[in-house]
Amino acid sequence: MIDSEARKQVAAVTRLFLTEKITSFEFDDALGRIRTDDPTVMTIAHELWHFYDDLKNHKVALTKSEWDYIYRLILILESDADADIEICTVRSWSLRHGVAASALALFTLLAWRVGWGTQLVVLALPFGVLSLLLALWRLLSTPKPTPLELTSAPFVSLPQLLGARRRTPDFAKRNYPNHLAERRIRHPLIALSTEWPSFLALGLAWLMFAPIPLLLQSLPDTGSRLTTKAS
Repeated sequence: MIDSEARKQVAAVTRLFLTEKITSFEFDDALGRIRTDDPTVMTIAHELWHFYDDLKNHKVALTKSEWDYIYRLILILESDADADIEICTVRSWSLRHGVAASALALFTLLAWRVGWGTQLVVLALPFGVLSLLLALWRLLSTPKPTPLELTSAPFVSLPQLLGARRRTPDFAKRNYPNHLAERRIRHPLIALSTEWPSFLALGLAWLMFAPIPLLLQSLPDTGSRLTTKAS
Protein backbone atom coordinates (compact mmCIF):
# COMPACT_ATOMS: atom_id res chain seq x y z
CA MET A 1 0.00 0.00 0.00
CA ILE A 2 1.47 3.33 -1.12
CA ASP A 3 0.50 6.38 0.95
CA SER A 4 1.84 9.32 -1.07
CA GLU A 5 0.61 11.89 1.45
CA ALA A 6 2.36 10.18 4.36
CA ARG A 7 5.55 9.93 2.34
CA LYS A 8 5.43 13.65 1.63
CA GLN A 9 4.82 14.41 5.30
CA VAL A 10 7.78 12.34 6.51
CA ALA A 11 10.05 13.83 3.84
CA ALA A 12 8.93 17.37 4.69
CA VAL A 13 9.38 17.08 8.46
CA THR A 14 12.78 15.40 7.96
CA ARG A 15 13.89 18.33 5.81
CA LEU A 16 12.78 20.69 8.58
CA PHE A 17 14.92 18.80 11.07
CA LEU A 18 17.95 18.79 8.76
CA THR A 19 17.66 22.55 8.22
CA GLU A 20 17.48 23.09 12.01
CA LYS A 21 14.00 24.58 11.88
CA ILE A 22 12.72 22.08 14.43
CA THR A 23 14.34 20.24 17.34
CA SER A 24 14.54 16.53 18.04
CA PHE A 25 11.46 16.63 20.29
CA GLU A 26 9.44 18.38 17.60
CA PHE A 27 10.75 15.96 15.00
CA ASP A 28 9.81 12.96 17.14
CA ASP A 29 6.33 14.36 17.81
CA ALA A 30 5.76 15.06 14.11
CA LEU A 31 6.77 11.54 13.10
CA GLY A 32 4.57 10.09 15.83
CA ARG A 33 1.51 11.94 14.54
CA ILE A 34 1.75 10.42 11.07
CA ARG A 35 -0.63 7.50 10.72
CA THR A 36 -0.24 5.19 7.74
CA ASP A 37 -0.19 1.55 6.63
CA ASP A 38 2.54 2.22 4.07
CA PRO A 39 5.40 -0.15 5.10
CA THR A 40 8.01 2.07 3.45
CA VAL A 41 6.93 5.06 5.53
CA MET A 42 6.85 3.07 8.75
CA THR A 43 10.28 1.51 8.09
CA ILE A 44 11.93 4.83 7.25
CA ALA A 45 10.33 6.56 10.25
CA HIS A 46 11.76 3.84 12.49
CA GLU A 47 15.17 4.16 10.82
CA LEU A 48 15.21 7.93 11.40
CA TRP A 49 14.75 7.31 15.14
CA HIS A 50 18.39 6.14 15.27
CA PHE A 51 19.67 9.59 14.30
CA TYR A 52 18.35 11.72 17.14
CA ASP A 53 17.89 11.54 20.91
CA ASP A 54 14.31 11.48 22.14
CA LEU A 55 15.44 12.03 25.75
CA LYS A 56 17.29 15.31 25.17
CA ASN A 57 15.99 18.15 23.03
CA HIS A 58 18.61 19.14 20.48
CA LYS A 59 19.19 20.37 16.95
CA VAL A 60 20.39 18.02 14.24
CA ALA A 61 23.78 16.42 14.96
CA LEU A 62 25.00 14.15 12.16
CA THR A 63 28.17 13.05 10.47
CA LYS A 64 28.62 13.58 6.73
CA SER A 65 27.81 9.94 5.96
CA GLU A 66 24.69 10.04 8.14
CA TRP A 67 23.59 13.27 6.46
CA ASP A 68 23.93 11.74 2.99
CA TYR A 69 22.16 8.55 4.07
CA ILE A 70 19.15 10.44 5.40
CA TYR A 71 18.87 12.39 2.16
CA ARG A 72 18.79 9.09 0.29
CA LEU A 73 15.89 8.06 2.52
CA ILE A 74 14.17 11.32 1.58
CA LEU A 75 14.80 10.51 -2.09
CA ILE A 76 12.96 7.21 -1.64
CA LEU A 77 10.02 9.03 -0.10
CA GLU A 78 9.91 11.66 -2.85
CA SER A 79 10.56 9.34 -5.80
CA ASP A 80 8.04 7.26 -7.72
CA ALA A 81 6.17 4.23 -6.39
CA ASP A 82 8.88 1.81 -7.58
CA ALA A 83 11.27 3.02 -4.88
CA ASP A 84 9.86 0.95 -2.04
CA ILE A 85 11.99 -0.16 0.88
CA GLU A 86 12.18 -3.38 2.84
CA ILE A 87 14.25 -4.94 5.61
CA CYS A 88 16.76 -7.51 4.40
CA THR A 89 17.62 -10.10 7.06
CA VAL A 90 20.70 -12.34 6.81
CA ARG A 91 21.55 -15.27 9.12
CA SER A 92 24.98 -16.85 9.28
CA TRP A 93 26.94 -19.50 11.22
CA SER A 94 30.64 -19.58 12.09
CA LEU A 95 33.18 -21.38 14.29
CA ARG A 96 32.29 -18.88 17.00
CA HIS A 97 28.85 -20.45 17.39
CA GLY A 98 30.36 -23.89 17.84
CA VAL A 99 32.67 -22.60 20.58
CA ALA A 100 29.73 -20.97 22.37
CA ALA A 101 27.62 -24.14 22.12
CA SER A 102 30.48 -26.29 23.40
CA ALA A 103 31.11 -23.94 26.32
CA LEU A 104 27.42 -23.96 27.19
CA ALA A 105 27.35 -27.76 27.12
CA LEU A 106 30.44 -27.94 29.35
CA PHE A 107 28.93 -25.47 31.83
CA THR A 108 25.72 -27.51 31.94
CA LEU A 109 27.68 -30.69 32.64
CA LEU A 110 29.75 -29.07 35.40
CA ALA A 111 26.66 -27.45 36.92
CA TRP A 112 24.98 -30.85 37.04
CA ARG A 113 28.03 -32.27 38.81
CA VAL A 114 28.42 -29.50 41.44
CA GLY A 115 24.69 -29.10 42.08
CA TRP A 116 22.41 -26.12 42.43
CA GLY A 117 23.63 -23.29 44.67
CA THR A 118 25.66 -20.11 44.91
CA GLN A 119 28.71 -22.04 43.68
CA LEU A 120 27.23 -21.77 40.20
CA VAL A 121 27.99 -18.03 40.23
CA VAL A 122 31.67 -18.76 40.77
CA LEU A 123 31.54 -21.52 38.15
CA ALA A 124 30.01 -19.08 35.64
CA LEU A 125 32.80 -16.49 35.91
CA PRO A 126 35.37 -18.12 33.56
CA PHE A 127 32.59 -18.92 31.11
CA GLY A 128 31.55 -15.27 31.30
CA VAL A 129 35.09 -14.22 30.38
CA LEU A 130 34.96 -16.62 27.43
CA SER A 131 31.60 -15.19 26.40
CA LEU A 132 33.01 -11.64 26.46
CA LEU A 133 35.92 -12.78 24.30
CA LEU A 134 33.43 -14.31 21.86
CA ALA A 135 31.59 -10.99 21.73
CA LEU A 136 34.89 -9.24 20.96
CA TRP A 137 35.62 -11.86 18.30
CA ARG A 138 32.30 -11.11 16.64
CA LEU A 139 32.93 -7.36 16.79
CA LEU A 140 36.36 -7.67 15.15
CA SER A 141 35.22 -10.17 12.50
CA THR A 142 32.12 -8.27 11.38
CA PRO A 143 32.82 -6.98 7.85
CA LYS A 144 32.81 -3.23 7.41
CA PRO A 145 30.58 -1.65 4.75
CA THR A 146 32.25 -1.22 1.39
CA PRO A 147 32.71 2.29 -0.07
CA LEU A 148 29.93 1.52 -2.57
CA GLU A 149 27.56 0.52 0.23
CA LEU A 150 28.40 3.68 2.16
CA THR A 151 27.60 5.89 -0.84
CA SER A 152 24.47 4.13 -2.13
CA ALA A 153 22.67 2.45 0.81
CA PRO A 154 19.81 1.72 1.14
CA PHE A 155 19.73 1.48 -2.67
CA VAL A 156 21.02 -1.88 -3.85
CA SER A 157 23.28 -0.31 -6.48
CA LEU A 158 24.56 3.03 -7.68
CA PRO A 159 22.60 2.76 -10.98
CA GLN A 160 19.37 2.28 -9.00
CA LEU A 161 20.20 5.36 -6.93
CA LEU A 162 20.91 7.41 -10.06
CA GLY A 163 17.72 6.10 -11.66
CA ALA A 164 15.64 7.25 -8.69
CA ARG A 165 17.38 10.61 -8.85
CA ARG A 166 16.57 11.02 -12.55
CA ARG A 167 12.92 10.15 -11.92
CA THR A 168 12.71 12.84 -9.23
CA PRO A 169 13.77 16.08 -10.97
CA ASP A 170 12.46 18.24 -8.12
CA PHE A 171 14.59 16.50 -5.50
CA ALA A 172 16.97 18.90 -3.77
CA LYS A 173 19.84 17.96 -1.46
CA ARG A 174 21.40 20.52 0.84
CA ASN A 175 25.17 20.47 1.21
CA TYR A 176 26.49 19.18 4.52
CA PRO A 177 26.92 22.07 6.97
CA ASN A 178 30.52 21.96 8.18
CA HIS A 179 29.60 23.09 11.68
CA LEU A 180 27.74 19.81 12.26
CA ALA A 181 31.05 17.94 12.23
CA GLU A 182 31.85 19.40 15.66
CA ARG A 183 28.34 19.17 17.09
CA ARG A 184 27.60 16.55 19.72
CA ILE A 185 24.31 15.73 21.41
CA ARG A 186 26.17 15.22 24.68
CA HIS A 187 29.69 16.09 25.74
CA PRO A 188 31.87 12.93 25.61
CA LEU A 189 32.67 13.17 29.33
CA ILE A 190 28.98 13.50 30.21
CA ALA A 191 28.11 10.57 27.96
CA LEU A 192 30.86 8.49 29.55
CA SER A 193 29.78 9.31 33.10
CA THR A 194 26.19 8.44 32.20
CA GLU A 195 26.92 5.21 30.36
CA TRP A 196 29.78 3.81 32.48
CA PRO A 197 27.59 2.57 35.37
CA SER A 198 25.34 0.80 32.88
CA PHE A 199 28.31 -0.82 31.15
CA LEU A 200 29.74 -1.91 34.51
CA ALA A 201 26.42 -3.42 35.61
CA LEU A 202 26.03 -5.18 32.26
CA GLY A 203 29.56 -6.58 32.49
CA LEU A 204 28.99 -7.98 35.98
CA ALA A 205 25.68 -9.53 34.94
CA TRP A 206 27.38 -10.99 31.86
CA LEU A 207 30.00 -12.69 34.04
CA MET A 208 27.55 -13.96 36.67
CA PHE A 209 24.92 -15.25 34.25
CA ALA A 210 27.25 -16.50 31.51
CA PRO A 211 24.95 -19.34 30.31
CA ILE A 212 22.42 -16.82 29.00
CA PRO A 213 24.80 -14.92 26.67
CA LEU A 214 26.42 -18.23 25.68
CA LEU A 215 23.01 -19.56 24.67
CA LEU A 216 22.39 -16.45 22.56
CA GLN A 217 25.88 -16.71 21.06
CA SER A 218 25.12 -20.30 20.04
CA LEU A 219 22.36 -19.04 17.75
CA PRO A 220 23.11 -17.82 14.22
CA ASP A 221 24.10 -14.21 13.72
CA THR A 222 21.15 -12.23 12.46
CA GLY A 223 21.76 -8.96 10.70
CA SER A 224 19.30 -6.64 9.06
CA ARG A 225 19.60 -3.59 6.87
CA LEU A 226 17.32 -1.42 4.82
CA THR A 227 17.37 -2.07 1.12
CA THR A 228 15.27 -1.00 -1.83
CA LYS A 229 13.19 -3.53 -3.69
CA ALA A 230 14.26 -4.24 -7.22
CA SER A 231 12.18 -2.29 -9.69
